[in-house]
Order: sequence, then structure tokens, then C-alpha cells
Amino acid sequence: MKKVIIVLLCAIIAGCAAGNVEKNMKSWLGHTRMELLSVWGPPTQIMSDGNEGEVFIYDKSTTYTTPGQLWGQSQKKPYGKTTGYAVYVPGQTIRFQSYRMFFIDSSGRIYYVSWKM
Repeated sequence: MKKVIIVLLCAIIAGCAAGNVEKNMKSWLGHTRMELLSVWGPPTQIMSDGNEGEVFIYDKSTTYTTPGQLWGQSQKKPYGKTTGYAVYVPGQTIRFQSYRMFFIDSSGRIYYVSWKM
């Protein structure tokens, strides 16, 4: 159940963040290659756009580990004996990968942007 709540919470946060990412990405349209490099630094990968321009690709990997859980039950028996059990559920590691792509024409201007979370 807790895993479902975490996944739903992540989806809600990602949905809210998507509007901000879209706005931020589109704000780069018309800027120069040098402006992009001065703010974002070197890209993870550079590819050709097929029209004498290039595509700067920035990718970011983020991980989050949920805390482990310990739960159990004990029961007192006659004569001072206690029985019970304990269950430990280790934390889960969730990995998020995001990509930001900037298409730069032959004159050095950003003409298209794309992103994926």
C-alpha cells in the first residue's frame, strides 16, 4: 500500500513539474549555443540534427530510496513466556531519468527544444 502511495505521489509531482519544465525549455528558443553552454555547461551528448546543426542532449539520473519498515506482533503467554514475530521490509530504490534536448541550427541559434521525464 505504501509503495502505491509513493508511486502516486511521484506521478503527481512529475505532473506539476511538467508545466514548469515546458515553460523553462521554451524560454531557450532563439538563444545562442554559447548562452546555453554558459548556463547549462557541456552537454552529456552532442548529435547531428541532419541539417548541418546539432542537438545538445543533457540527461540527469536521480535516485530516491524509501526507508525500510519494521513491524511485528508479540503475545504474552502464561508463565511469563512471550511469542511473536517481526518482519523487516527493506527500502525500495526508485530511479528517475530525465532528458533535455536543444536543437541548434547552423548559425548557432536554438530553434527547437524537447524533453522527457
